[in-house]
Formats: sequence, C-alpha cells, structure tokens
Amino acid sequence: MSVLFNHAIRHEWLEQGRNPILTCTSECQTTTNTRVLEPEELTALLSQLDRSFRVMVFLDAATGLRRSELFALKWGDVEFGKPANHSSALDL
Repeated sequence: MSVLFNHAIRHEWLEQGRNPILTCTSECQTTTNTRVLEPEELTALLSQLDRSFRVMVFLDAATGLRRSELFALKWGDVEFGKPANHSSALDL
C-alpha cells in the first residue's frame, strides 16, 4: 500500500508527505512467543482426539501448514513417496 501512495505522491495526485500508510502499525507483528509442543505433549494431545481431528492436528504439527492451507488440502495435493513438484503438493 505504501508503494501505491508514494506513486500517487510522485505524480502529484496526493500532497507531498501525505502517505497515510506511514502512520499505520502492522498487525502482522506478533507480540506473543510461539510455543512448540514437546513430542510427549503432542502424543498426549493426539491421544485425546477423535480420528478425523487427530489426522488434521498431526498434519499441522508435522508440516507447519497455515490453518487455511490445512483446511484447503485435497487428496490430490498429497503425493505419497514422491517429491513435491508444486507448492500445493504435500510430500509425505
């Protein structure tokens, strides 16, 4: 967004020094520490879940996929025993 506003300022569509993005703070910056489960904790968690949720949590723990990527997975994205040829394939 900043590039877009700088472009508008350069072409004098906006007043010089009026880039509103410079006053914004990034919501992407995390203020909490990420905690990684120990193997024993993951095992205990998986043992408490139903099979369908167990697979989903295991895949997430093993691959580090984002929630949206995990929910969007289809069987065609999984290539058992083959190296991933594209970014959407999951190499198992």
